[in-house]
Amino acid sequence: MRLLRFPAFDRKRLPAGLAAASAAVVATVAMGFGADRYLSRGLEFSWYASQGGERIEVHRSVEHRAEVPTRHRPVARYAQHWPFDRWGVPAHMPLLDAVARGRIVVPPGESWAVRVRAVDGARLVIDGRPAAPDRRLEAGEHALELHWRGRLHRSAQASLRWERADAARGWVPLPPSALRPPVEREGESRPWVVAITVLVGTWLAASLWCAVAAASASVRRRALHVTVAGVLVLVAAWLRLWDYDVIPEMHENHDELFATWNGWSLLVEGKTRGWSLWPERYGDSIERGSVDYFGAPGISLITPYFEHPPLFHVLIGAAALAGGAKHWLHGRLRDTRLVPIALSLLSLVLVLAIGRRLDPHGPATWLAGLLYAVLPLVALQGRVIKEDALLTFLVLLASWLYLRWRADEARLRWLVGAAVAMGLSVGAKVVGATGIAALVLLVAARRRWGAAALTAIIGALGIGALALYGALLDWDVFWTATTHQATVRPTHWNLFPRFFDSGSVNHNLIGRPWLLFLWLTYAMGVLRDAHREPLLVVVPVSYLVGLAISSGNWSFGWYWMPLLPFLCLGAGRALADAWSRPDALRGLLVVGLLASYGLNFLHTPDWAKDTAHRAELRRSVTLVTLGLWAPHLLAHVLPVRGLLRLARAALFVALVLFAAGSAWFVVQYEALYETHRNFDRDPFFDR
Repeated sequence: MRLLRFPAFDRKRLPAGLAAASAAVVATVAMGFGADRYLSRGLEFSWYASQGGERIEVHRSVEHRAEVPTRHRPVARYAQHWPFDRWGVPAHMPLLDAVARGRIVVPPGESWAVRVRAVDGARLVIDGRPAAPDRRLEAGEHALELHWRGRLHRSAQASLRWERADAARGWVPLPPSALRPPVEREGESRPWVVAITVLVGTWLAASLWCAVAAASASVRRRALHVTVAGVLVLVAAWLRLWDYDVIPEMHENHDELFATWNGWSLLVEGKTRGWSLWPERYGDSIERGSVDYFGAPGISLITPYFEHPPLFHVLIGAAALAGGAKHWLHGRLRDTRLVPIALSLLSLVLVLAIGRRLDPHGPATWLAGLLYAVLPLVALQGRVIKEDALLTFLVLLASWLYLRWRADEARLRWLVGAAVAMGLSVGAKVVGATGIAALVLLVAARRRWGAAALTAIIGALGIGALALYGALLDWDVFWTATTHQATVRPTHWNLFPRFFDSGSVNHNLIGRPWLLFLWLTYAMGVLRDAHREPLLVVVPVSYLVGLAISSGNWSFGWYWMPLLPFLCLGAGRALADAWSRPDALRGLLVVGLLASYGLNFLHTPDWAKDTAHRAELRRSVTLVTLGLWAPHLLAHVLPVRGLLRLARAALFVALVLFAAGSAWFVVQYEALYETHRNFDRDPFFDR
């Protein structure tokens, strides 16, 4: 009942508390109104497919962003809503066959000539007549119908762009607000928007009221912590859920598919199945097959399958079953990706919990949480179905439980929980065994030999459980798969540099400056007291060494996931130091790596390379860099109050720029994936 007890308030603080609560209500209502306006625009699309002479509507959606920049969204509309029960799994990607209906709203006093550009071609009908570039639409509403057909195979460039004629600039993009759904959808209620707005507004107002007006300083502090943590989780959820079933596209990483297939098969059939790059390695000890899946021909399948542990796959299989999958091939990413997204959000909560235990005072924890919540490397990779999502959560859970035990070593149950979590991590990914070794070392370093032995035993039981799983199904194939996975990949003496400067989302080499910033500031944040707080070093570095040796020269975006929470915790400390003691070096890292990199995605690489824009770009780069970095330099040389405040203001602006740029990157990734693919390896930008 303590949670329901209303705290006592300080009368002198009531006006400020009322102002804070009112501001929270106004901000929440404004965001709810903005969300409702966004949801009221767009066009209603019907996505059709034909097979055996039959044409059916696969899915109907209101595309609030009526411009379709790439093939990814149409592919998702078909693949995530395909009628498996009726037509089974298609070997080829269906042909694009969409009909969009709605209205064009021309503002009063204007007349527009409108056209639509599509790679494969589209037929636009306005007010029952075919549209023509020289036909002008008078002010008011005009009914439209668009027939869009084309191809969606992996090399296709399906896109749809709406334009209007401008006397001075030629053809320019149509304002998004000009496109509305059909009139029958006008005024369509969205009770869930109202419900979310009311819930969030009430919670935020109550939290800020307590954070400002409570009589007890400890209550104010706890309320503020809850408010900041809640806002970070809400922002993180928005970024992870935005277009989560669209991008990354399902064919970018087929591991997402076999995780679903294996998990469903284990839960329903009691056997394993997955795709393998080296089925011939197993000889006659396995069943081999292949499947053609939405344009991906000949995906090699083997049974039994042991190239990855099963724990994470079981969670994915359960999500597929909950989504209605009646066959192992019928799972949909719109159901199964909710598992890694939930794990990513729980990992954020654990980052904040660990941070508050390590740094109970100051902004370090909240800055670490900001990085982990909005960094695109986390937000985008965190929605991908990979075993590393569960591994990250379990390692963080074990770390938090270890800290709880260390604060009161008499309560052994906290350490037992940490050991169990680390033991389970092996069931997610074999390299999780490095976490067991790290935990045992951390406990032994406190000269608690019995507790260290208990931790080792529990961790060994986790490894033993994985071995028992293999023995029960097929020990020979299990051992062959495990040893082959650990030894087949080429290796060399240059294993480690990629983990420091080769950021990526799946296979897309992007985010290098963000990763460099995290590593440099992580070192600044943890090495100042590494001997006093070894957790932030021992656990992630042990994982890094184990992963580098076992993965050889293979490198994928998900490899970084268990490292990133610890890098953010260290970077949060460095940012807190930059706030309290501004200096030129940390200021440069924030401005030159963290904040500036996101500005590359406000324009296309071709625009930046065009000599016509060189002067404009140089002027912008110079003004932003000097404007945000110079205050840090001045405060470093002459640390007087006025310059320190100026440096902190510049740091705040840089962090806002980073957060806004990260949100832009995630929201626009559907288009940026094509325009900026492997951006960090473009010679023009990689010099």
